[in-house]
Amino acid sequence: MTDVDPRTRKGTNLMSAPYSHKPGTLTPNPAAIAASARPVAASLVVYGALVTVDSVRYAVVSTGCNGRAKDLFVRVLTPAKERGFGDYPEDCRMQVARAEAMDLAGVMAEAFHRLWSQHAALAEDGTTAVYVSSPEVCQVLTAYPEEYPGMVVRTVVSGAAMQSTWQACRTWHSAAVTSLQDEYEAKRAREEEAKAAAEYAALAHVVVGTDASRNTYGSTAGWAAASSTGDLFIGSLRAQSIAPAEATAIASAVQGYGHRGFRVIDVLTDSMTCYRLFNQPEEYPGLLHHVGMKKCAQIVQEWRDAGVVVNVHWVRGHHGHLLNEFADRAAVYARRDREWRLHGGRNTAVWDRIRDEFTEALAHADIEDLIGMESNEDFHAAPALA
Repeated sequence: MTDVDPRTRKGTNLMSAPYSHKPGTLTPNPAAIAASARPVAASLVVYGALVTVDSVRYAVVSTGCNGRAKDLFVRVLTPAKERGFGDYPEDCRMQVARAEAMDLAGVMAEAFHRLWSQHAALAEDGTTAVYVSSPEVCQVLTAYPEEYPGMVVRTVVSGAAMQSTWQACRTWHSAAVTSLQDEYEAKRAREEEAKAAAEYAALAHVVVGTDASRNTYGSTAGWAAASSTGDLFIGSLRAQSIAPAEATAIASAVQGYGHRGFRVIDVLTDSMTCYRLFNQPEEYPGLLHHVGMKKCAQIVQEWRDAGVVVNVHWVRGHHGHLLNEFADRAAVYARRDREWRLHGGRNTAVWDRIRDEFTEALAHADIEDLIGMESNEDFHAAPALA
């Protein structure tokens, strides 16, 4: 980076110029000695520091002139792992610290160049007192004062004008750091809100496949529900037909997911009787004569009245739909489990296999693929969506 004197337009690279003719020493310059004896016409301050916000390193530099802040420079530093110190920069802390210090010095040299070009006093008006918080930049400036006529480099902040300028720079620097932290907090808040919204969206919608199984020669019926959340639950009851068991599966699913906070529940049933019970009870009043089915219809209606959207769709059974296929297998198991338990036996290995296979199959499915919205011969959407 090249610093340019506003009067000569000649530049010197601040960060590459030698510090002195003899390493470790600074040769007094007659021009600088003469300038220091003259009255101060302008006070310039360049203040900078390294800042870490959310594991990101920044060089933050503020400048000021005659009691007022002027410019602010904020640069993101190269991450330690990208500096070529190997895969484990924590083992090269000294090298990383030195590299970051030089990065900061580079930003401060740039800040000084701009400040000097805009606010340095003319040599004939008096001296320009300069304080830069970077030792590296100060050393270069002190070694080459002839490039900046009338400049006096201060190593400490002294004098009312310099102190007020330094305070203005510090205040602006602190405000910049606070702003970075606020931006990070706001970003994190937005990310958390987005995550919460995504979780709520996932929670807000569930697709449930239901089915029932009844032995032709008995009164035991099993029912089951398989959902897009990975739940697979079962039950059984005494019934003279299969419809009450299917209605129980639907009502149980709606009630369970309603209590868990789901706001949209799409139910897939292969029972046209239940499709009519939950969608068109006024057109099929005879369905409500059965006490159990009437109770199931009331449960679903109560959740609808509470603001939960319950869509009951019809799908053709044994037609390859993932949720309904596993609901069918689970319902058969539920019926047989009750029958076998009554006779002293229970096959839990079958249940474990059904659950494992359901989990694996569901891992490759998307919730949007589990339900269609266009009615056809294999799918009748809920009337509200048809």
